[in-house]
Amino acid sequence: MPTPRPHDQALPSVPPVRAFRTPGRPRLHVETTGEGEAVLAITGWTISTAIFRPFAGVLPDGMRPILFDHRGAGRSGAWAGPVSVAMLAADAARVLDACDVRSAHVIGVSLGAAVAIELAVRMPWRVRSLALVGGWSGGPLSATPGAAEGARTLATLARDSARRGRLWPASFLFSPAFRTSADPATLDAAVRPFLVGRAGTWVASTQALAASCFNRRTDLGAIRCPTLVAHGELDAMSPVRNARTMAAAIPGSRLEVLPGGHAFPFEDPAGTAELCRSWFEDVRGTEPPVEATPRDLAVERLTRPFALQTGLVRNQRDLALRLLGRG
Repeated sequence: MPTPRPHDQALPSVPPVRAFRTPGRPRLHVETTGEGEAVLAITGWTISTAIFRPFAGVLPDGMRPILFDHRGAGRSGAWAGPVSVAMLAADAARVLDACDVRSAHVIGVSLGAAVAIELAVRMPWRVRSLALVGGWSGGPLSATPGAAEGARTLATLARDSARRGRLWPASFLFSPAFRTSADPATLDAAVRPFLVGRAGTWVASTQALAASCFNRRTDLGAIRCPTLVAHGELDAMSPVRNARTMAAAIPGSRLEVLPGGHAFPFEDPAGTAELCRSWFEDVRGTEPPVEATPRDLAVERLTRPFALQTGLVRNQRDLALRLLGRG
């Protein structure tokens, strides 16, 4: 069963901001500010909207950020059941409904990139454009860190956490060059947003299960909205080959490989801000590629409860392809 989530510090809001909780269960914490075209930001595994706050103000004028915490994380309501990426995508759509927004530009970070892909595939009428940051398309054919590299990263995580007496995920988040060259205050400031409002063990495990059952590798070609794939060249969690694979499969997508690790925006905030501004200037005014039909809405609702099982079937297919040498 889920346990209460310890909060190391308050979750500050960037003023001026309107914060509220969605109707329904679980109630999701939402923050939004300004007016204009909506930009929905979807956060990653176990973490809260705190990771987006250092980048407040990077959107061009006339664009409205919408941030929310996943169920069970940050200031959203607790959740005692399993989750799927399809369920998290439906939560994202529920947030748009609560903000009275028909469609939005969508940014997904890490696991949030998987949720953004799922939203674009299942409900393309809700998505004006996609920005996939540090993501992957799921399944056993996705690139994973090598055994030696993974062992070094885990060893560094254990050593750093033991020294500080708390979780210290810098080895997973940042490149070795940034970790060794940044002054302690800069490194602390970069790590801190990833520690605020983290989900507890129960939600972490259910999100991990959702990620393991996510597989949209063969559906990327169905994405028709403008798509930016941005990735750190030295990503220790999702190797950059995943970004190249996604960009090759999504029609008309734009690939940007930047120096740094999984959380490269924190290593180069100025460069990331410029990329963000230029991207949203380019896609401003874009409309979703399709309109929803009653059949589309019914299919989405009916298939959503079976997303974990469907993902497992896709994973088995990909494993068979790998064994046959066709992956």
